[in-house]
Amino acid sequence: MVLTPKFPEKPVIRKDAATGEIVLSCSLEGNPKPDLTYFLNDKQITPQPGKLTFVYVEAGTDVYNCEIRIANPTTNDGGVYKIKALNSAGESNTLNYVVCALIDGLFKGFVVSAKVTRACSNQSMLDYVEVKLGIVPPSLHSK
Repeated sequence: MVLTPKFPEKPVIRKDAATGEIVLSCSLEGNPKPDLTYFLNDKQITPQPGKLTFVYVEAGTDVYNCEIRIANPTTNDGGVYKIKALNSAGESNTLNYVVCALIDGLFKGFVVSAKVTRACSNQSMLDYVEVKLGIVPPSLHSK
């Protein structure tokens, strides 16, 4: 059965304890297997060895796991990350908002929230997954 790409669940944002990478992951449904294009602030991006990795693996029938893995995150990694999924049945997008900063020269933890919304236009229906990562303000850190 042909299935338009769809991101059915809220994404998961975590820090990989073993590698220290920030991992933005989501589930994707689609048949045939969708082609993925990755963006940061609306500019197409590609993997960067040792810095930026994309993982796209089958997780079941017509279901896939997608990850953007950011090594050694800095303020330069802040922005809007987007995965565009496209197959012969259509297109869907997920948006991941990543904001990170250094406080006193050190990377601090994230506060995470996420929501799924559905947007309809004249031409298509798109599922957007918005992820907001924020830095705990310096005033909330213990001294």
